[in-house]
Amino acid sequence: SIAKPKINNEMKKETITKIEKKKEAVKPQPPKQPVPPSRSTKCIREKINATRRRQPKRAGIVHLSLQGETKKLLKVIESTPKGVRYLAIAQAFYFSCAGGHEDTLKNLLSRYGSSSSSVLLDKSTRKDGKTCLHVAAGRGHVSVLLKILDFVKSSSTSKSTTEIVNARDKFGATALHWACSVGSMHCVKLLLESNSNVTIRDKKGRSALEIACSRSHFDVAQILISRIQGGHATLICWASSSGHTEIVSKCLKRDE
Repeated sequence: SIAKPKINNEMKKETITKIEKKKEAVKPQPPKQPVPPSRSTKCIREKINATRRRQPKRAGIVHLSLQGETKKLLKVIESTPKGVRYLAIAQAFYFSCAGGHEDTLKNLLSRYGSSSSSVLLDKSTRKDGKTCLHVAAGRGHVSVLLKILDFVKSSSTSKSTTEIVNARDKFGATALHWACSVGSMHCVKLLLESNSNVTIRDKKGRSALEIACSRSHFDVAQILISRIQGGHATLICWASSSGHTEIVSKCLKRDE
């Protein structure tokens, strides 16, 4: 038989001290710190922040024009360099008309009266080729459109009023096309009074009447039908094939 080793009190004390030392050695670790982002992530964030800090003046002009903040807008325009001030003025005119701010447009016309006629009708400042007439008619801003037409008629430009009103954008659409697309009856009447051509077709071959019918703006279509002389049979055929029975009945009543 194997004899068991005798455990003395001294041996017990040694084992207890060893265990206590081990417990003291094992200390609770501090919480892990978040891993810092890599160098590439830092570079991307720095570039984003830099672009936000370097926002061009034109973005401020767009925002102020849409909000109709005239005083701030004029200050920003005056602070732009002379080389790009024409573009800044063009943006202010366009987006003031888009926002429907007649007072802002009035102040811009009085401030930049010498170059207003060319800026209002300049299509080269936009990729879509729209002028202030297009955007005012397309948004249905009657007072702004009336202000532009009155200014065009009173100003001395190389182009006639009829030529200005019938100017086309990139899509071949006139201001009358855009007014018919939103169903603005008052804008359509103003443009027709300014000798807007009803027979002009866009690049898709659509006239202003066809656009009004396709958007179910029957009141606007009736105004255009009353404007057109002759060609009622063609209109009836198109309206019946498109399913616009109300337009067909209106054309038949006119022919009676």
